[in-house]
Amino acid sequence: MIAKKFSVALLLGYGYSKWCFWLPHKGVTVNQVFGKPIPVEKKADPSAEEIEKLHDQYERELVRIFDKYKEKYGYGYCTLHVR
Repeated sequence: MIAKKFSVALLLGYGYSKWCFWLPHKGVTVNQVFGKPIPVEKKADPSAEEIEKLHDQYERELVRIFDKYKEKYGYGYCTLHVR
C-alpha cells in the first residue's frame, strides 16, 4: 500500500525474533540509498531484448549507487560485482 502510493518500498524492522529472522538484529545499522528512477514503458509482451536492456540498466545503476556511497558507509575498499 505504501509502496504503491509513494512508488517506493521501505525496509522497516527493529529487533530480533525467531519469527522474523530476516530482520536486522538490534544494534545493526541498515543504510538505504536511492538511485534515479528507471523509466519503463508498460508492455503486455516485452521482448527478451527489451527486458535484457532494462536489466542491464538496472545493474549499471546499482553499481553507480554503490560506488557513489561506498566510502560514506565504510565499504570504500569493496567492488560490487553483479551477475
